[in-house]
Amino acid sequence: MSRRFSLRPKRLIWKSYDDGCVFFDLDSAETRLVSPLGHFLLEQLSLHPGGLPDAALVQRVHEEEPEVPMADCQAEVDEALEALLAAGLLTSEPCAS
Repeated sequence: MSRRFSLRPKRLIWKSYDDGCVFFDLDSAETRLVSPLGHFLLEQLSLHPGGLPDAALVQRVHEEEPEVPMADCQAEVDEALEALLAAGLLTSEPCAS
């Protein structure tokens, strides 16, 4: 079953670098590193307040990196989404494919 991902409302300060992004959560006073892929996913989700299904996120990443095989793209996006969920930056819920 697919999942729909949405941004979790947070007050964040971001700083981007070549190898990722660092954010400071003003509410929890936590600082975390986000990979370039994670940052891309957060940007995509910020454009869609209702959230996006995982398949749509994989498709957007694949459009940016068409030379990456789709199966590898899926695995990398899944890993990045799980990291963002663990960091408390996203919410997810089951959705119909």
